[in-house]
Amino acid sequence: MTARTPLVTRFPGPLALPTAPRSGSRVARIGKPRTALLLGDVILVLVSQLLATQIRIDTLPALSGLLIDQAILFGVFAAANYLLGLYDINGKDLGSIVVETALACLLAGMAGGLAHYALGGIGLTRGVLGVTMIWLFPLSTMMRAFAHSRMVRTGSRDRILFVGHPQEVTELHQAMQRLRDISLVGFLSWEDFDNATPVPCLGTPEELAREVGMFEPTCIVFGCRDEYLKGSTKWQLLQYRFAGIAVTDLATFYQSLCGTTPLSCLDEHWLLGAQGFNLLADSSRQRLKRLTDCLLATVGLAVGSPLMLLISVAIKLTSAGPVLFRQRRAGLREKPFELLKFRSMVHSPRTDYEDARWAGAQDHRVTLVGRALRKMRLDELPQLWNVLKGDMSFVGPRPEQIPIVERLRGITPFYAFRHAVRPGITGWAQINNGYCASEQESLRKLEYDLYYVQHISLLLDLKILFRTVSVVLTAKGSR
Repeated sequence: MTARTPLVTRFPGPLALPTAPRSGSRVARIGKPRTALLLGDVILVLVSQLLATQIRIDTLPALSGLLIDQAILFGVFAAANYLLGLYDINGKDLGSIVVETALACLLAGMAGGLAHYALGGIGLTRGVLGVTMIWLFPLSTMMRAFAHSRMVRTGSRDRILFVGHPQEVTELHQAMQRLRDISLVGFLSWEDFDNATPVPCLGTPEELAREVGMFEPTCIVFGCRDEYLKGSTKWQLLQYRFAGIAVTDLATFYQSLCGTTPLSCLDEHWLLGAQGFNLLADSSRQRLKRLTDCLLATVGLAVGSPLMLLISVAIKLTSAGPVLFRQRRAGLREKPFELLKFRSMVHSPRTDYEDARWAGAQDHRVTLVGRALRKMRLDELPQLWNVLKGDMSFVGPRPEQIPIVERLRGITPFYAFRHAVRPGITGWAQINNGYCASEQESLRKLEYDLYYVQHISLLLDLKILFRTVSVVLTAKGSR
């Protein structure tokens, strides 16, 4: 019987961990709530509440009442800020910050008012609550605007070192352009590179130790090609990971950076080993999601019926043709279903296959009423019936026309994986990428859809719903 080789001899060298960077290892802060903004919200809610009480009733509240009010207002305000992405303002514009802060204040005010009645008069009165929100909105907006401007002024803080192909580093550099608190210090590559590469080439992966010592990166990202992880390079990366430096593959880094799963990084091996995709095999969570969809769709149809009636009348009076637009779309596991929308274009008798094309930004087929409906996403309201029937969910990848699905599936086999879940009225791709008008844009949206399928959860669905309200209010990506 052959003796087993000790595990330690399989590695190329002894376990000698390198020294972590002097600045400290900050493992992938991207996408995590900023502690300073969270603490700032605690202070601002308290200050706003004290000022409002002093103005309205000229006295300070009792400590017990103050703590109850503070907990309710801060809890709802912080939750809304988190779901709207206001603790990660990197890449946001000031217009979105203002609108989303206003929405968070509105939700906190509504929760405070409900708590006042539910607790039998304990808590903020309507007058004090209103003045609290009047103070909280500008103070919170100014705090985030200041943080945003400071981020722009101070420049990057997290330093990324890349090991991989020059083409990969060029694409990564482009993806990082909108972010202010990270920088790509350089890359190491075995390949010849173009001098026009926007990031300096620091040498080959054999020089990894020297470059880590020089630049003290907070994260090392390696590319998708196996040839870059030769024995010695792989061992060095393991050493740095256990020394406290974040080390990750390019696909996972893209997910934390942009909320996408890039097609250029995907293969069967990565998908088989990737974490996530939990809902696909969890029948209890699928039933819970379906129950939530049915409840929301029922409430939405009941509350929105007067508005839907007015929209129907407006469409009928301003253009010839039916009120509803019906079209076959690909649903769960590519099962066809009939999608319902308020008609926003001139009526056409052409079939789905004859009319299978994307809507352009200035599509001549869109009517005057239809343009207004599209801007506010109100043309999607009849899809509440699709949700109730089980064809769709509230949140999921947008259902695409069947001919376009067949076309895109011919470009990449991974396109079929977006149909592993029910399509949605809104989704991760819609709030981040808007409408698409070409094959290239559709493949870009697929990267968001695959991210959603992998990370699907109740919390992510809530975040998408909150962000959808912000997108509608700012008319972003409307077409």
